[in-house]
Amino acid sequence: MINVKETKFENWKCVSVSDGKTEVMVTVDMGPRIISLTYNGGANHMAVHPETRGRIVNSDSFVAYGGHRVWHAPESRERTYFSDNGKVDYAIHDKGCTFTSQLEKETMTRRGFDVSMTDKGEVVVTHFIKNEGLFDIDLSIWGLSQFANGGLLVAPHTTVDTGLVSNECISLWPYGRMTDKRVYWGDKYVTVEPDSAAKTPFKFGMSLNEGYAAYFNHGQLFVKRMEYYYDCEYPNYGCNFESYTNAAFIEIESLSPIMTIEAGETETLTEKWTLYDGFAKPARDDEQAITAAFKKAGVKGQNG
Repeated sequence: MINVKETKFENWKCVSVSDGKTEVMVTVDMGPRIISLTYNGGANHMAVHPETRGRIVNSDSFVAYGGHRVWHAPESRERTYFSDNGKVDYAIHDKGCTFTSQLEKETMTRRGFDVSMTDKGEVVVTHFIKNEGLFDIDLSIWGLSQFANGGLLVAPHTTVDTGLVSNECISLWPYGRMTDKRVYWGDKYVTVEPDSAAKTPFKFGMSLNEGYAAYFNHGQLFVKRMEYYYDCEYPNYGCNFESYTNAAFIEIESLSPIMTIEAGETETLTEKWTLYDGFAKPARDDEQAITAAFKKAGVKGQNG
């Protein structure tokens, strides 16, 4: 049975969606943001910024609170970093709740997501952006999750054999270094172990053909699934997955293909989240242990 109720997280008014094991809390004083994600009463997997915890900052510009939110890409100062401090409209339904932001007047878009739960224990997060302007717009819908430090991110390499042409892209940002000690470039996986003492950030992106990324933390395994579409244009040289980390958090991000949203129309991006209990964090370079954990949890890629 799915239980949906109004509640509080810190001082923020929220809506809780729970199936009795997994609980998601979404802010409705601002956002919307998934600010808490717990399983079996365990620790919160989401990062919450201590400097803004429980507060709503009175600002017309973007404020970092943490958690999960929906943005639009490609990223730029002019179109991405607008305030989400306004109150959220929400509509409760049998399987969860739909959350809708205030109109972003600068871009004439309205953003939000639906949080639903399945009988398989999955959290289905369906992001949407509605174009309320007079003209068509081109963008990628961007689901961005900030997770608490202390864990291990795992992104699998593709298993598709494309013969004489490349089968995967990896993108880097100007402040990133291939030799960053937080990152392990393995044969099967790219792993990132965030470091709370890190002095510089790191970001990379991939064409994540296998359609999932994972994060080991708090004795649990989190898996985010996002479908990869072939023969589509993605941002940043073909990335449907990106991850950014600094001293405070690590991000697990999915991106839709770049699409045209016609005036008055809405487009979506869907992620499926699953949490599994009883999974210790493996060593970042122990690909055998990572594979064994995925097999135990029944995690399979889009390509089999």
